[in-house]
Amino acid sequence: MAVEIQQACLGLYCGRTFKIVNGTEIPGDCGVCPRGQRTDDQKICQPCEGSPERYDWLYLGFMAMLPLILHWFFIEWYSGKKR
Repeated sequence: MAVEIQQACLGLYCGRTFKIVNGTEIPGDCGVCPRGQRTDDQKICQPCEGSPERYDWLYLGFMAMLPLILHWFFIEWYSGKKR
């Protein structure tokens, strides 16, 4: 019985997903992991089970506040130019 050796996926955000064909798992092609999954050390897509870290929360907070701040800025800027 020959065993195929799969090359590791290149890139930080690429991994392999497994397909079930006739009751057996077959590794798929390299690609982007589905939403809610990330790669492990073997570049296999695994579900995210941990909570976000501090910098993840800071990034999410920044991305939530950015449109609000830009909206406020342009309302004041447009109001000042109209006079």
